[in-house]
Amino acid sequence: MHLSKKEVTRIIGQKLRDIRIRKKLTIEQAAHNAGLEYTQLSRIELGKINTSIYHVFKISETLEVKVNDVFKELYKVPKNAVQYNEANTKNKITKVPAAKTRSKGKSQKQ
Repeated sequence: MHLSKKEVTRIIGQKLRDIRIRKKLTIEQAAHNAGLEYTQLSRIELGKINTSIYHVFKISETLEVKVNDVFKELYKVPKNAVQYNEANTKNKITKVPAAKTRSKGKSQKQ
């Protein structure tokens, strides 16, 4: 399974948001308890920024969940899931083709 940086940040952010909402915390409360600005937590939850592992750890502590439970979400994405293709400029959803293998001496575009 291959996930792009954008997909990983979106999935982790959504998982953190889902947990925060389930725990009935406002974004302001969670951000304050994690030592972040609420605008930064918002951007993390929306997958707009690729945050540090330390911040994921601090947010997880605030939400009283283990970091590995947050990252497990990445492995729940089905192999044939429809994923966002960053090369598509019209923002359509497309299936991401399987990775091509290289033959000896010849490189193929991926």
